[in-house]
Amino acid sequence: MPAFDPASLVHALGIDAQAGRRIGLILVEDENMGGAATAVLRTLSALAASGCRVEELPADGRALLRRLWRGMEETSPDRETLPLPDYVRWLTTLPAGYEQELATGWKRPEDDPLFRAGTLDCGHFLIPAARFGDAAIVAWSMRAKPSTASTPPHGHLAAVAWLRDIFGAQAVLTIDGKGAVTVAPPPF
Repeated sequence: MPAFDPASLVHALGIDAQAGRRIGLILVEDENMGGAATAVLRTLSALAASGCRVEELPADGRALLRRLWRGMEETSPDRETLPLPDYVRWLTTLPAGYEQELATGWKRPEDDPLFRAGTLDCGHFLIPAARFGDAAIVAWSMRAKPSTASTPPHGHLAAVAWLRDIFGAQAVLTIDGKGAVTVAPPPF
């Protein structure tokens, strides 16, 4: 697992860590979930060392994964959601033709396993997320993705919309099970 140089990481993000900027991390859940979770914790520690406000880090990768999935429980006080109208509005910001590709590969947003129908509203997406001060993590599960789809599913995109519009992330890092970190600056 590569060591992270905090100064290089913050420079790659193109932000001033001291300015209270918010950073989103996408943990790509694949066959090596533990490796991805450990890489996320190392990245958060590097960000904290560079001056980012990172709070209440879990002790290890397993605790991080438990916290992310605990937030998906209906009764969890840490539960994060994205209302369907906000998601549909966010989709209009994507490049032309993307919505059609998404509809072809994944059908309607309401068909996504992370979508919950509402009784008094239009429904919402459950977001597997956890906040740690000026950093937030969302989990993407790659186990259910069919090979014919050319886009991420609605639930994954709802998590990106949540990072940008609800959490207010100015940059997003994607971290996989091999510990590879990809920086996606705005507009992600």
